[in-house]
Amino acid sequence: MNRSNYILFVCLLICFGLLYGFAWVRDYNRVVEPELKINLKNQGESYFVSQEIVQDILQKNHPDLFQSKTKDLDLRSIENTLDSGEQIKKAEVYLDKKGSLCADITQQVATARIKTSRNQYYLNPENETFGLSKNYSADVILVSGEIKPEDLKPLNELISFINEDNLLRKHIIGIEKTSPESFNLMVNLGAYIIVFGKLEDFEKKFEKLKLFYAQYLGQTGMSYYKKLDLTFDNQIVATKTENGK
Repeated sequence: MNRSNYILFVCLLICFGLLYGFAWVRDYNRVVEPELKINLKNQGESYFVSQEIVQDILQKNHPDLFQSKTKDLDLRSIENTLDSGEQIKKAEVYLDKKGSLCADITQQVATARIKTSRNQYYLNPENETFGLSKNYSADVILVSGEIKPEDLKPLNELISFINEDNLLRKHIIGIEKTSPESFNLMVNLGAYIIVFGKLEDFEKKFEKLKLFYAQYLGQTGMSYYKKLDLTFDNQIVATKTENGK
């Protein structure tokens, strides 16, 4: 490289450095855009969170956020604020190339709505609970009774088994805890209950139930029985209604 080319190269390098420095200073001192760019990552699975809800959370907890300069932002603090939202499972906050504030939001997904004598809440697939929403009610199975933390995992396993079966998913609409180790299932057609017992042996119990449906309910109708007990080995104990013959 001759001397003139070397000088030209150095000058260009200095110019690029100055331009980059000016751009960095400009972005560093830029005021945050007045609207947060939100990406709801699992919108098809859940509808608990919206742009307005996220904006409202930030305005309540960081009232000066959209008057701040990007250099003053504490992104971790903003993430922690969003993560504290009942229906937000995970938030990732960052600045894009233009200096706009962005958030990737993973919403909570409900597998069941639990109602005890004290409160109500949702259950998610990871056996964690989260609060109800004023803006959205998930269409999930209702679980009632005095539910304990140790019940959450087997309940999710039962609900998953039900949801994977077309007949059971359409037919069973509720689960009730009747004693420390016994549960009943509520159905959408008929006035009978299904005594399920312990949250175990799902496949055996539901196989018996389907066989009973095929052999008897088609002939007698849904109102003939008031209780079907699945807790006995290799049989169902059916209790008739007062009108049953």
